[in-house]
Amino acid sequence: MDEISDFDSNVLVRRHKSKGWIILSVVVIISVLIGMFYFAFSKTVFDNALDSRSNTIDSSYKEDYAIELAECEDYAEKAVEQGEISEEYAVWVTDTRYSELAESTGEAGICNEISNGNSRNYCLAYFSFDASYCENINEENFKSSCYFEVAIRSNNSELCENIIEERSSGEEKDRCYMDIGGKMGDLSICDMISDETTFRESCYIDVAVKNKDRTICASLSERKHDACYADLVRVLPDITLCEEIVSKTTSNFNNCYRWIAGQTGDASVCEFVTSFGNDKENCLRAAENFKNGIFE
Repeated sequence: MDEISDFDSNVLVRRHKSKGWIILSVVVIISVLIGMFYFAFSKTVFDNALDSRSNTIDSSYKEDYAIELAECEDYAEKAVEQGEISEEYAVWVTDTRYSELAESTGEAGICNEISNGNSRNYCLAYFSFDASYCENINEENFKSSCYFEVAIRSNNSELCENIIEERSSGEEKDRCYMDIGGKMGDLSICDMISDETTFRESCYIDVAVKNKDRTICASLSERKHDACYADLVRVLPDITLCEEIVSKTTSNFNNCYRWIAGQTGDASVCEFVTSFGNDKENCLRAAENFKNGIFE
C-alpha cells in the first residue's frame, strides 16, 4: 500500500508541475502578444498623428509651418523615449513627413529638416527645381533619379545627360528625353534617344499628337506606324487617319473608328470596324454616348 501511495504522490507532483509549466507558457505567450499589439498600436497612433498633421497642412497650413515641424519632432522624440517606436523608424517617418510637408506647402526650405543627406538633397532639388543639389547625392542610382525628376519637372533636356547609363541600362536617360520631347513637341529632343525602335518612336508619336502632325506617323516603322495614327485621331478626329492604318484586323484600326464615333456621334463610321470581339458594339456605344453628352 505504501508503494502505491508513493506512486500516487509522484503522479500528482508531476501533474502539478506539468500544469505549472502550461500556465507559465500561456502567460508568456499572452505577454508577447500584448507586447506586439502594443507596439503595432503605438506605431499606428504615431503614424495617424503625423498623417493628421499633414492633412491639416494640406487644407490650411501654408505660412507658419515652423510650428508644425517642431511639433512633429517633439512627438517623435517622446515616442522614442517611451519605447513606442525605434529611433530609426522615427527618423525615417519624420523625414518622409518633411518631404510631404514640402510638397503640400510648396516650401522647399522644409527639406532642410530632413536628417538623411541624400534624401535632403533630393527633396531640395525636386521642390526648388535646382539640379545642383543632385550633385551632392553620393548614391549613383539616387543621383540619376534626382536628375531625371528635375529634368522632367523643369522640361530641361540637358539634365538628361547627367543620368548615368551604366546604372540604368540607358533606359532612364531615354525615358527622360522621351518625356520631355513629347511634352515640348520637339523632335530634336527625341533624336537624342539611343533606342530607335521603342523610346524614340514613342517620342515621335507623342510629338505628332502634341503638334497634330500626321506627317510624322508616315515616317515610322511598321510597328509604330499604326499606333501613331490611332493615337493622333484622339486629338484630330479625321477619318482619313484611320484609312492610313495598314493592319485592318487590329485594335488600332477598330479603335480609330471608335474614337471618331465618340467625338462626332457619327455611328456610320462603325461600319468600317472589322469583326474583332466587341469592337463594333463598342463603336456604336461611343456614338450613342456622344449624343447623350458622354464624351470619349
